Amino acid sequence: MENSKSIISWGQLFIIFGTVCLFLFAFTQMAKFDLPKDTTEEVKVLPVEGYVIQGGSITGFSGENGVLEIPTSYSLGESTTITGTVTFYDESDAWDFMNEYYTNGASGSYDFYSEIYTHEYPWVYEYSIEQPSFVAGTDYKITSINSRAFEDNKEITKVIIPSSIKTIGNFAFQDCSNLKEVVFSEGLETLGDSSFWGCGLEKVELPNSLVEIYHYAFFWCHKLKEVVIGEGLKDINNGTFNGCENLQKVTIKSKNDIDGTSNEVYAIFSNCTSLTEIYVPAERLEYFKTTFPWSWYEDKYKTI
Repeated sequence: MENSKSIISWGQLFIIFGTVCLFLFAFTQMAKFDLPKDTTEEVKVLPVEGYVIQGGSITGFSGENGVLEIPTSYSLGESTTITGTVTFYDESDAWDFMNEYYTNGASGSYDFYSEIYTHEYPWVYEYSIEQPSFVAGTDYKITSINSRAFEDNKEITKVIIPSSIKTIGNFAFQDCSNLKEVVFSEGLETLGDSSFWGCGLEKVELPNSLVEIYHYAFFWCHKLKEVVIGEGLKDINNGTFNGCENLQKVTIKSKNDIDGTSNEVYAIFSNCTSLTEIYVPAERLEYFKTTFPWSWYEDKYKTI
């Protein structure tokens, strides 16, 4: 019996060759897919030297920077233990000590706080405080700037507010007379009382995310010439731009019914002697002309 021989036709050979090619293609694609990808995102972390931080808030600044890009986040560095004895003669002394030495994570901060109003004075206080340091990192997010954090700082000329900041507290930048520019980001929701009182700002552009502006926020900003208010504003309070005698033009993009708390002494635009134009959405023109206190500025309205 003759041994049978397998005969492969050209058609079968073509099919086999094609199958092998498809297999190799699929394998290389799978190999490419399975290769480790560089998914590391470049996270922007800003230096925190000079900042005093409590939780998610900036409470102070000791640096001498002219241009500040507010940190979005931070991590805790190595801690330092300080010891000593101090005498408090009243609650004010104790508060000053707390603000200086008990920062975020400092040992015993809650216990000390609870004693300020209950302890007898004079109070001789022996302390051993473990103070953390702050380094660039992403462990803790910064969401607010506290009251008086940068008050009366004459070095600052420009501030960049990141989108992580939701609130700027009362008097936060009061009397920063050389502060000429603030870059606000979408995300900011609240401007506190007198937050930029007496600053050297020349133009202010407030983001669409801003909902509320408290009293006297831009009081006595003598160099201010133009203001743009975003689409989200719902509440603005008396004296916001009082004494901005060089303010000429205001644009209000919000289509909300804006509660404008005012009185005759400190209205929203009191003593803005150069103000000639207030631009508003066309569909809201009648609202501004007929609604208190906006009706006080009836002759200044123009449509966007």
